[in-house]
Amino acid sequence: MGPPSSGGIAVAQTLGICPTSTLHRTSPHRHGHQWQLPVMGVHQVSKAQRLAYADRDKCVAADGFRSIAWRQLAKMLDATYLKQRRVDQP
Repeated sequence: MGPPSSGGIAVAQTLGICPTSTLHRTSPHRHGHQWQLPVMGVHQVSKAQRLAYADRDKCVAADGFRSIAWRQLAKMLDATYLKQRRVDQP
């Protein structure tokens, strides 16, 4: 979803902020007949979402239908920027 919707941008940023190794280590796993989601996995994803939505509110959120700076969106999804926002530490 492109602007004015920011859902796609937030999801892309969340995935870019969460390190793949962390997501892999904390992915859901089967325990008997039930699936378990490790607490640290939920914690890491929620931290990444918090950062992504903070960027969204600052740069994309429609404040009276403000025009969106496409360069700013490109910066928000830049691999270097997302790496700086990583949430490796608990």
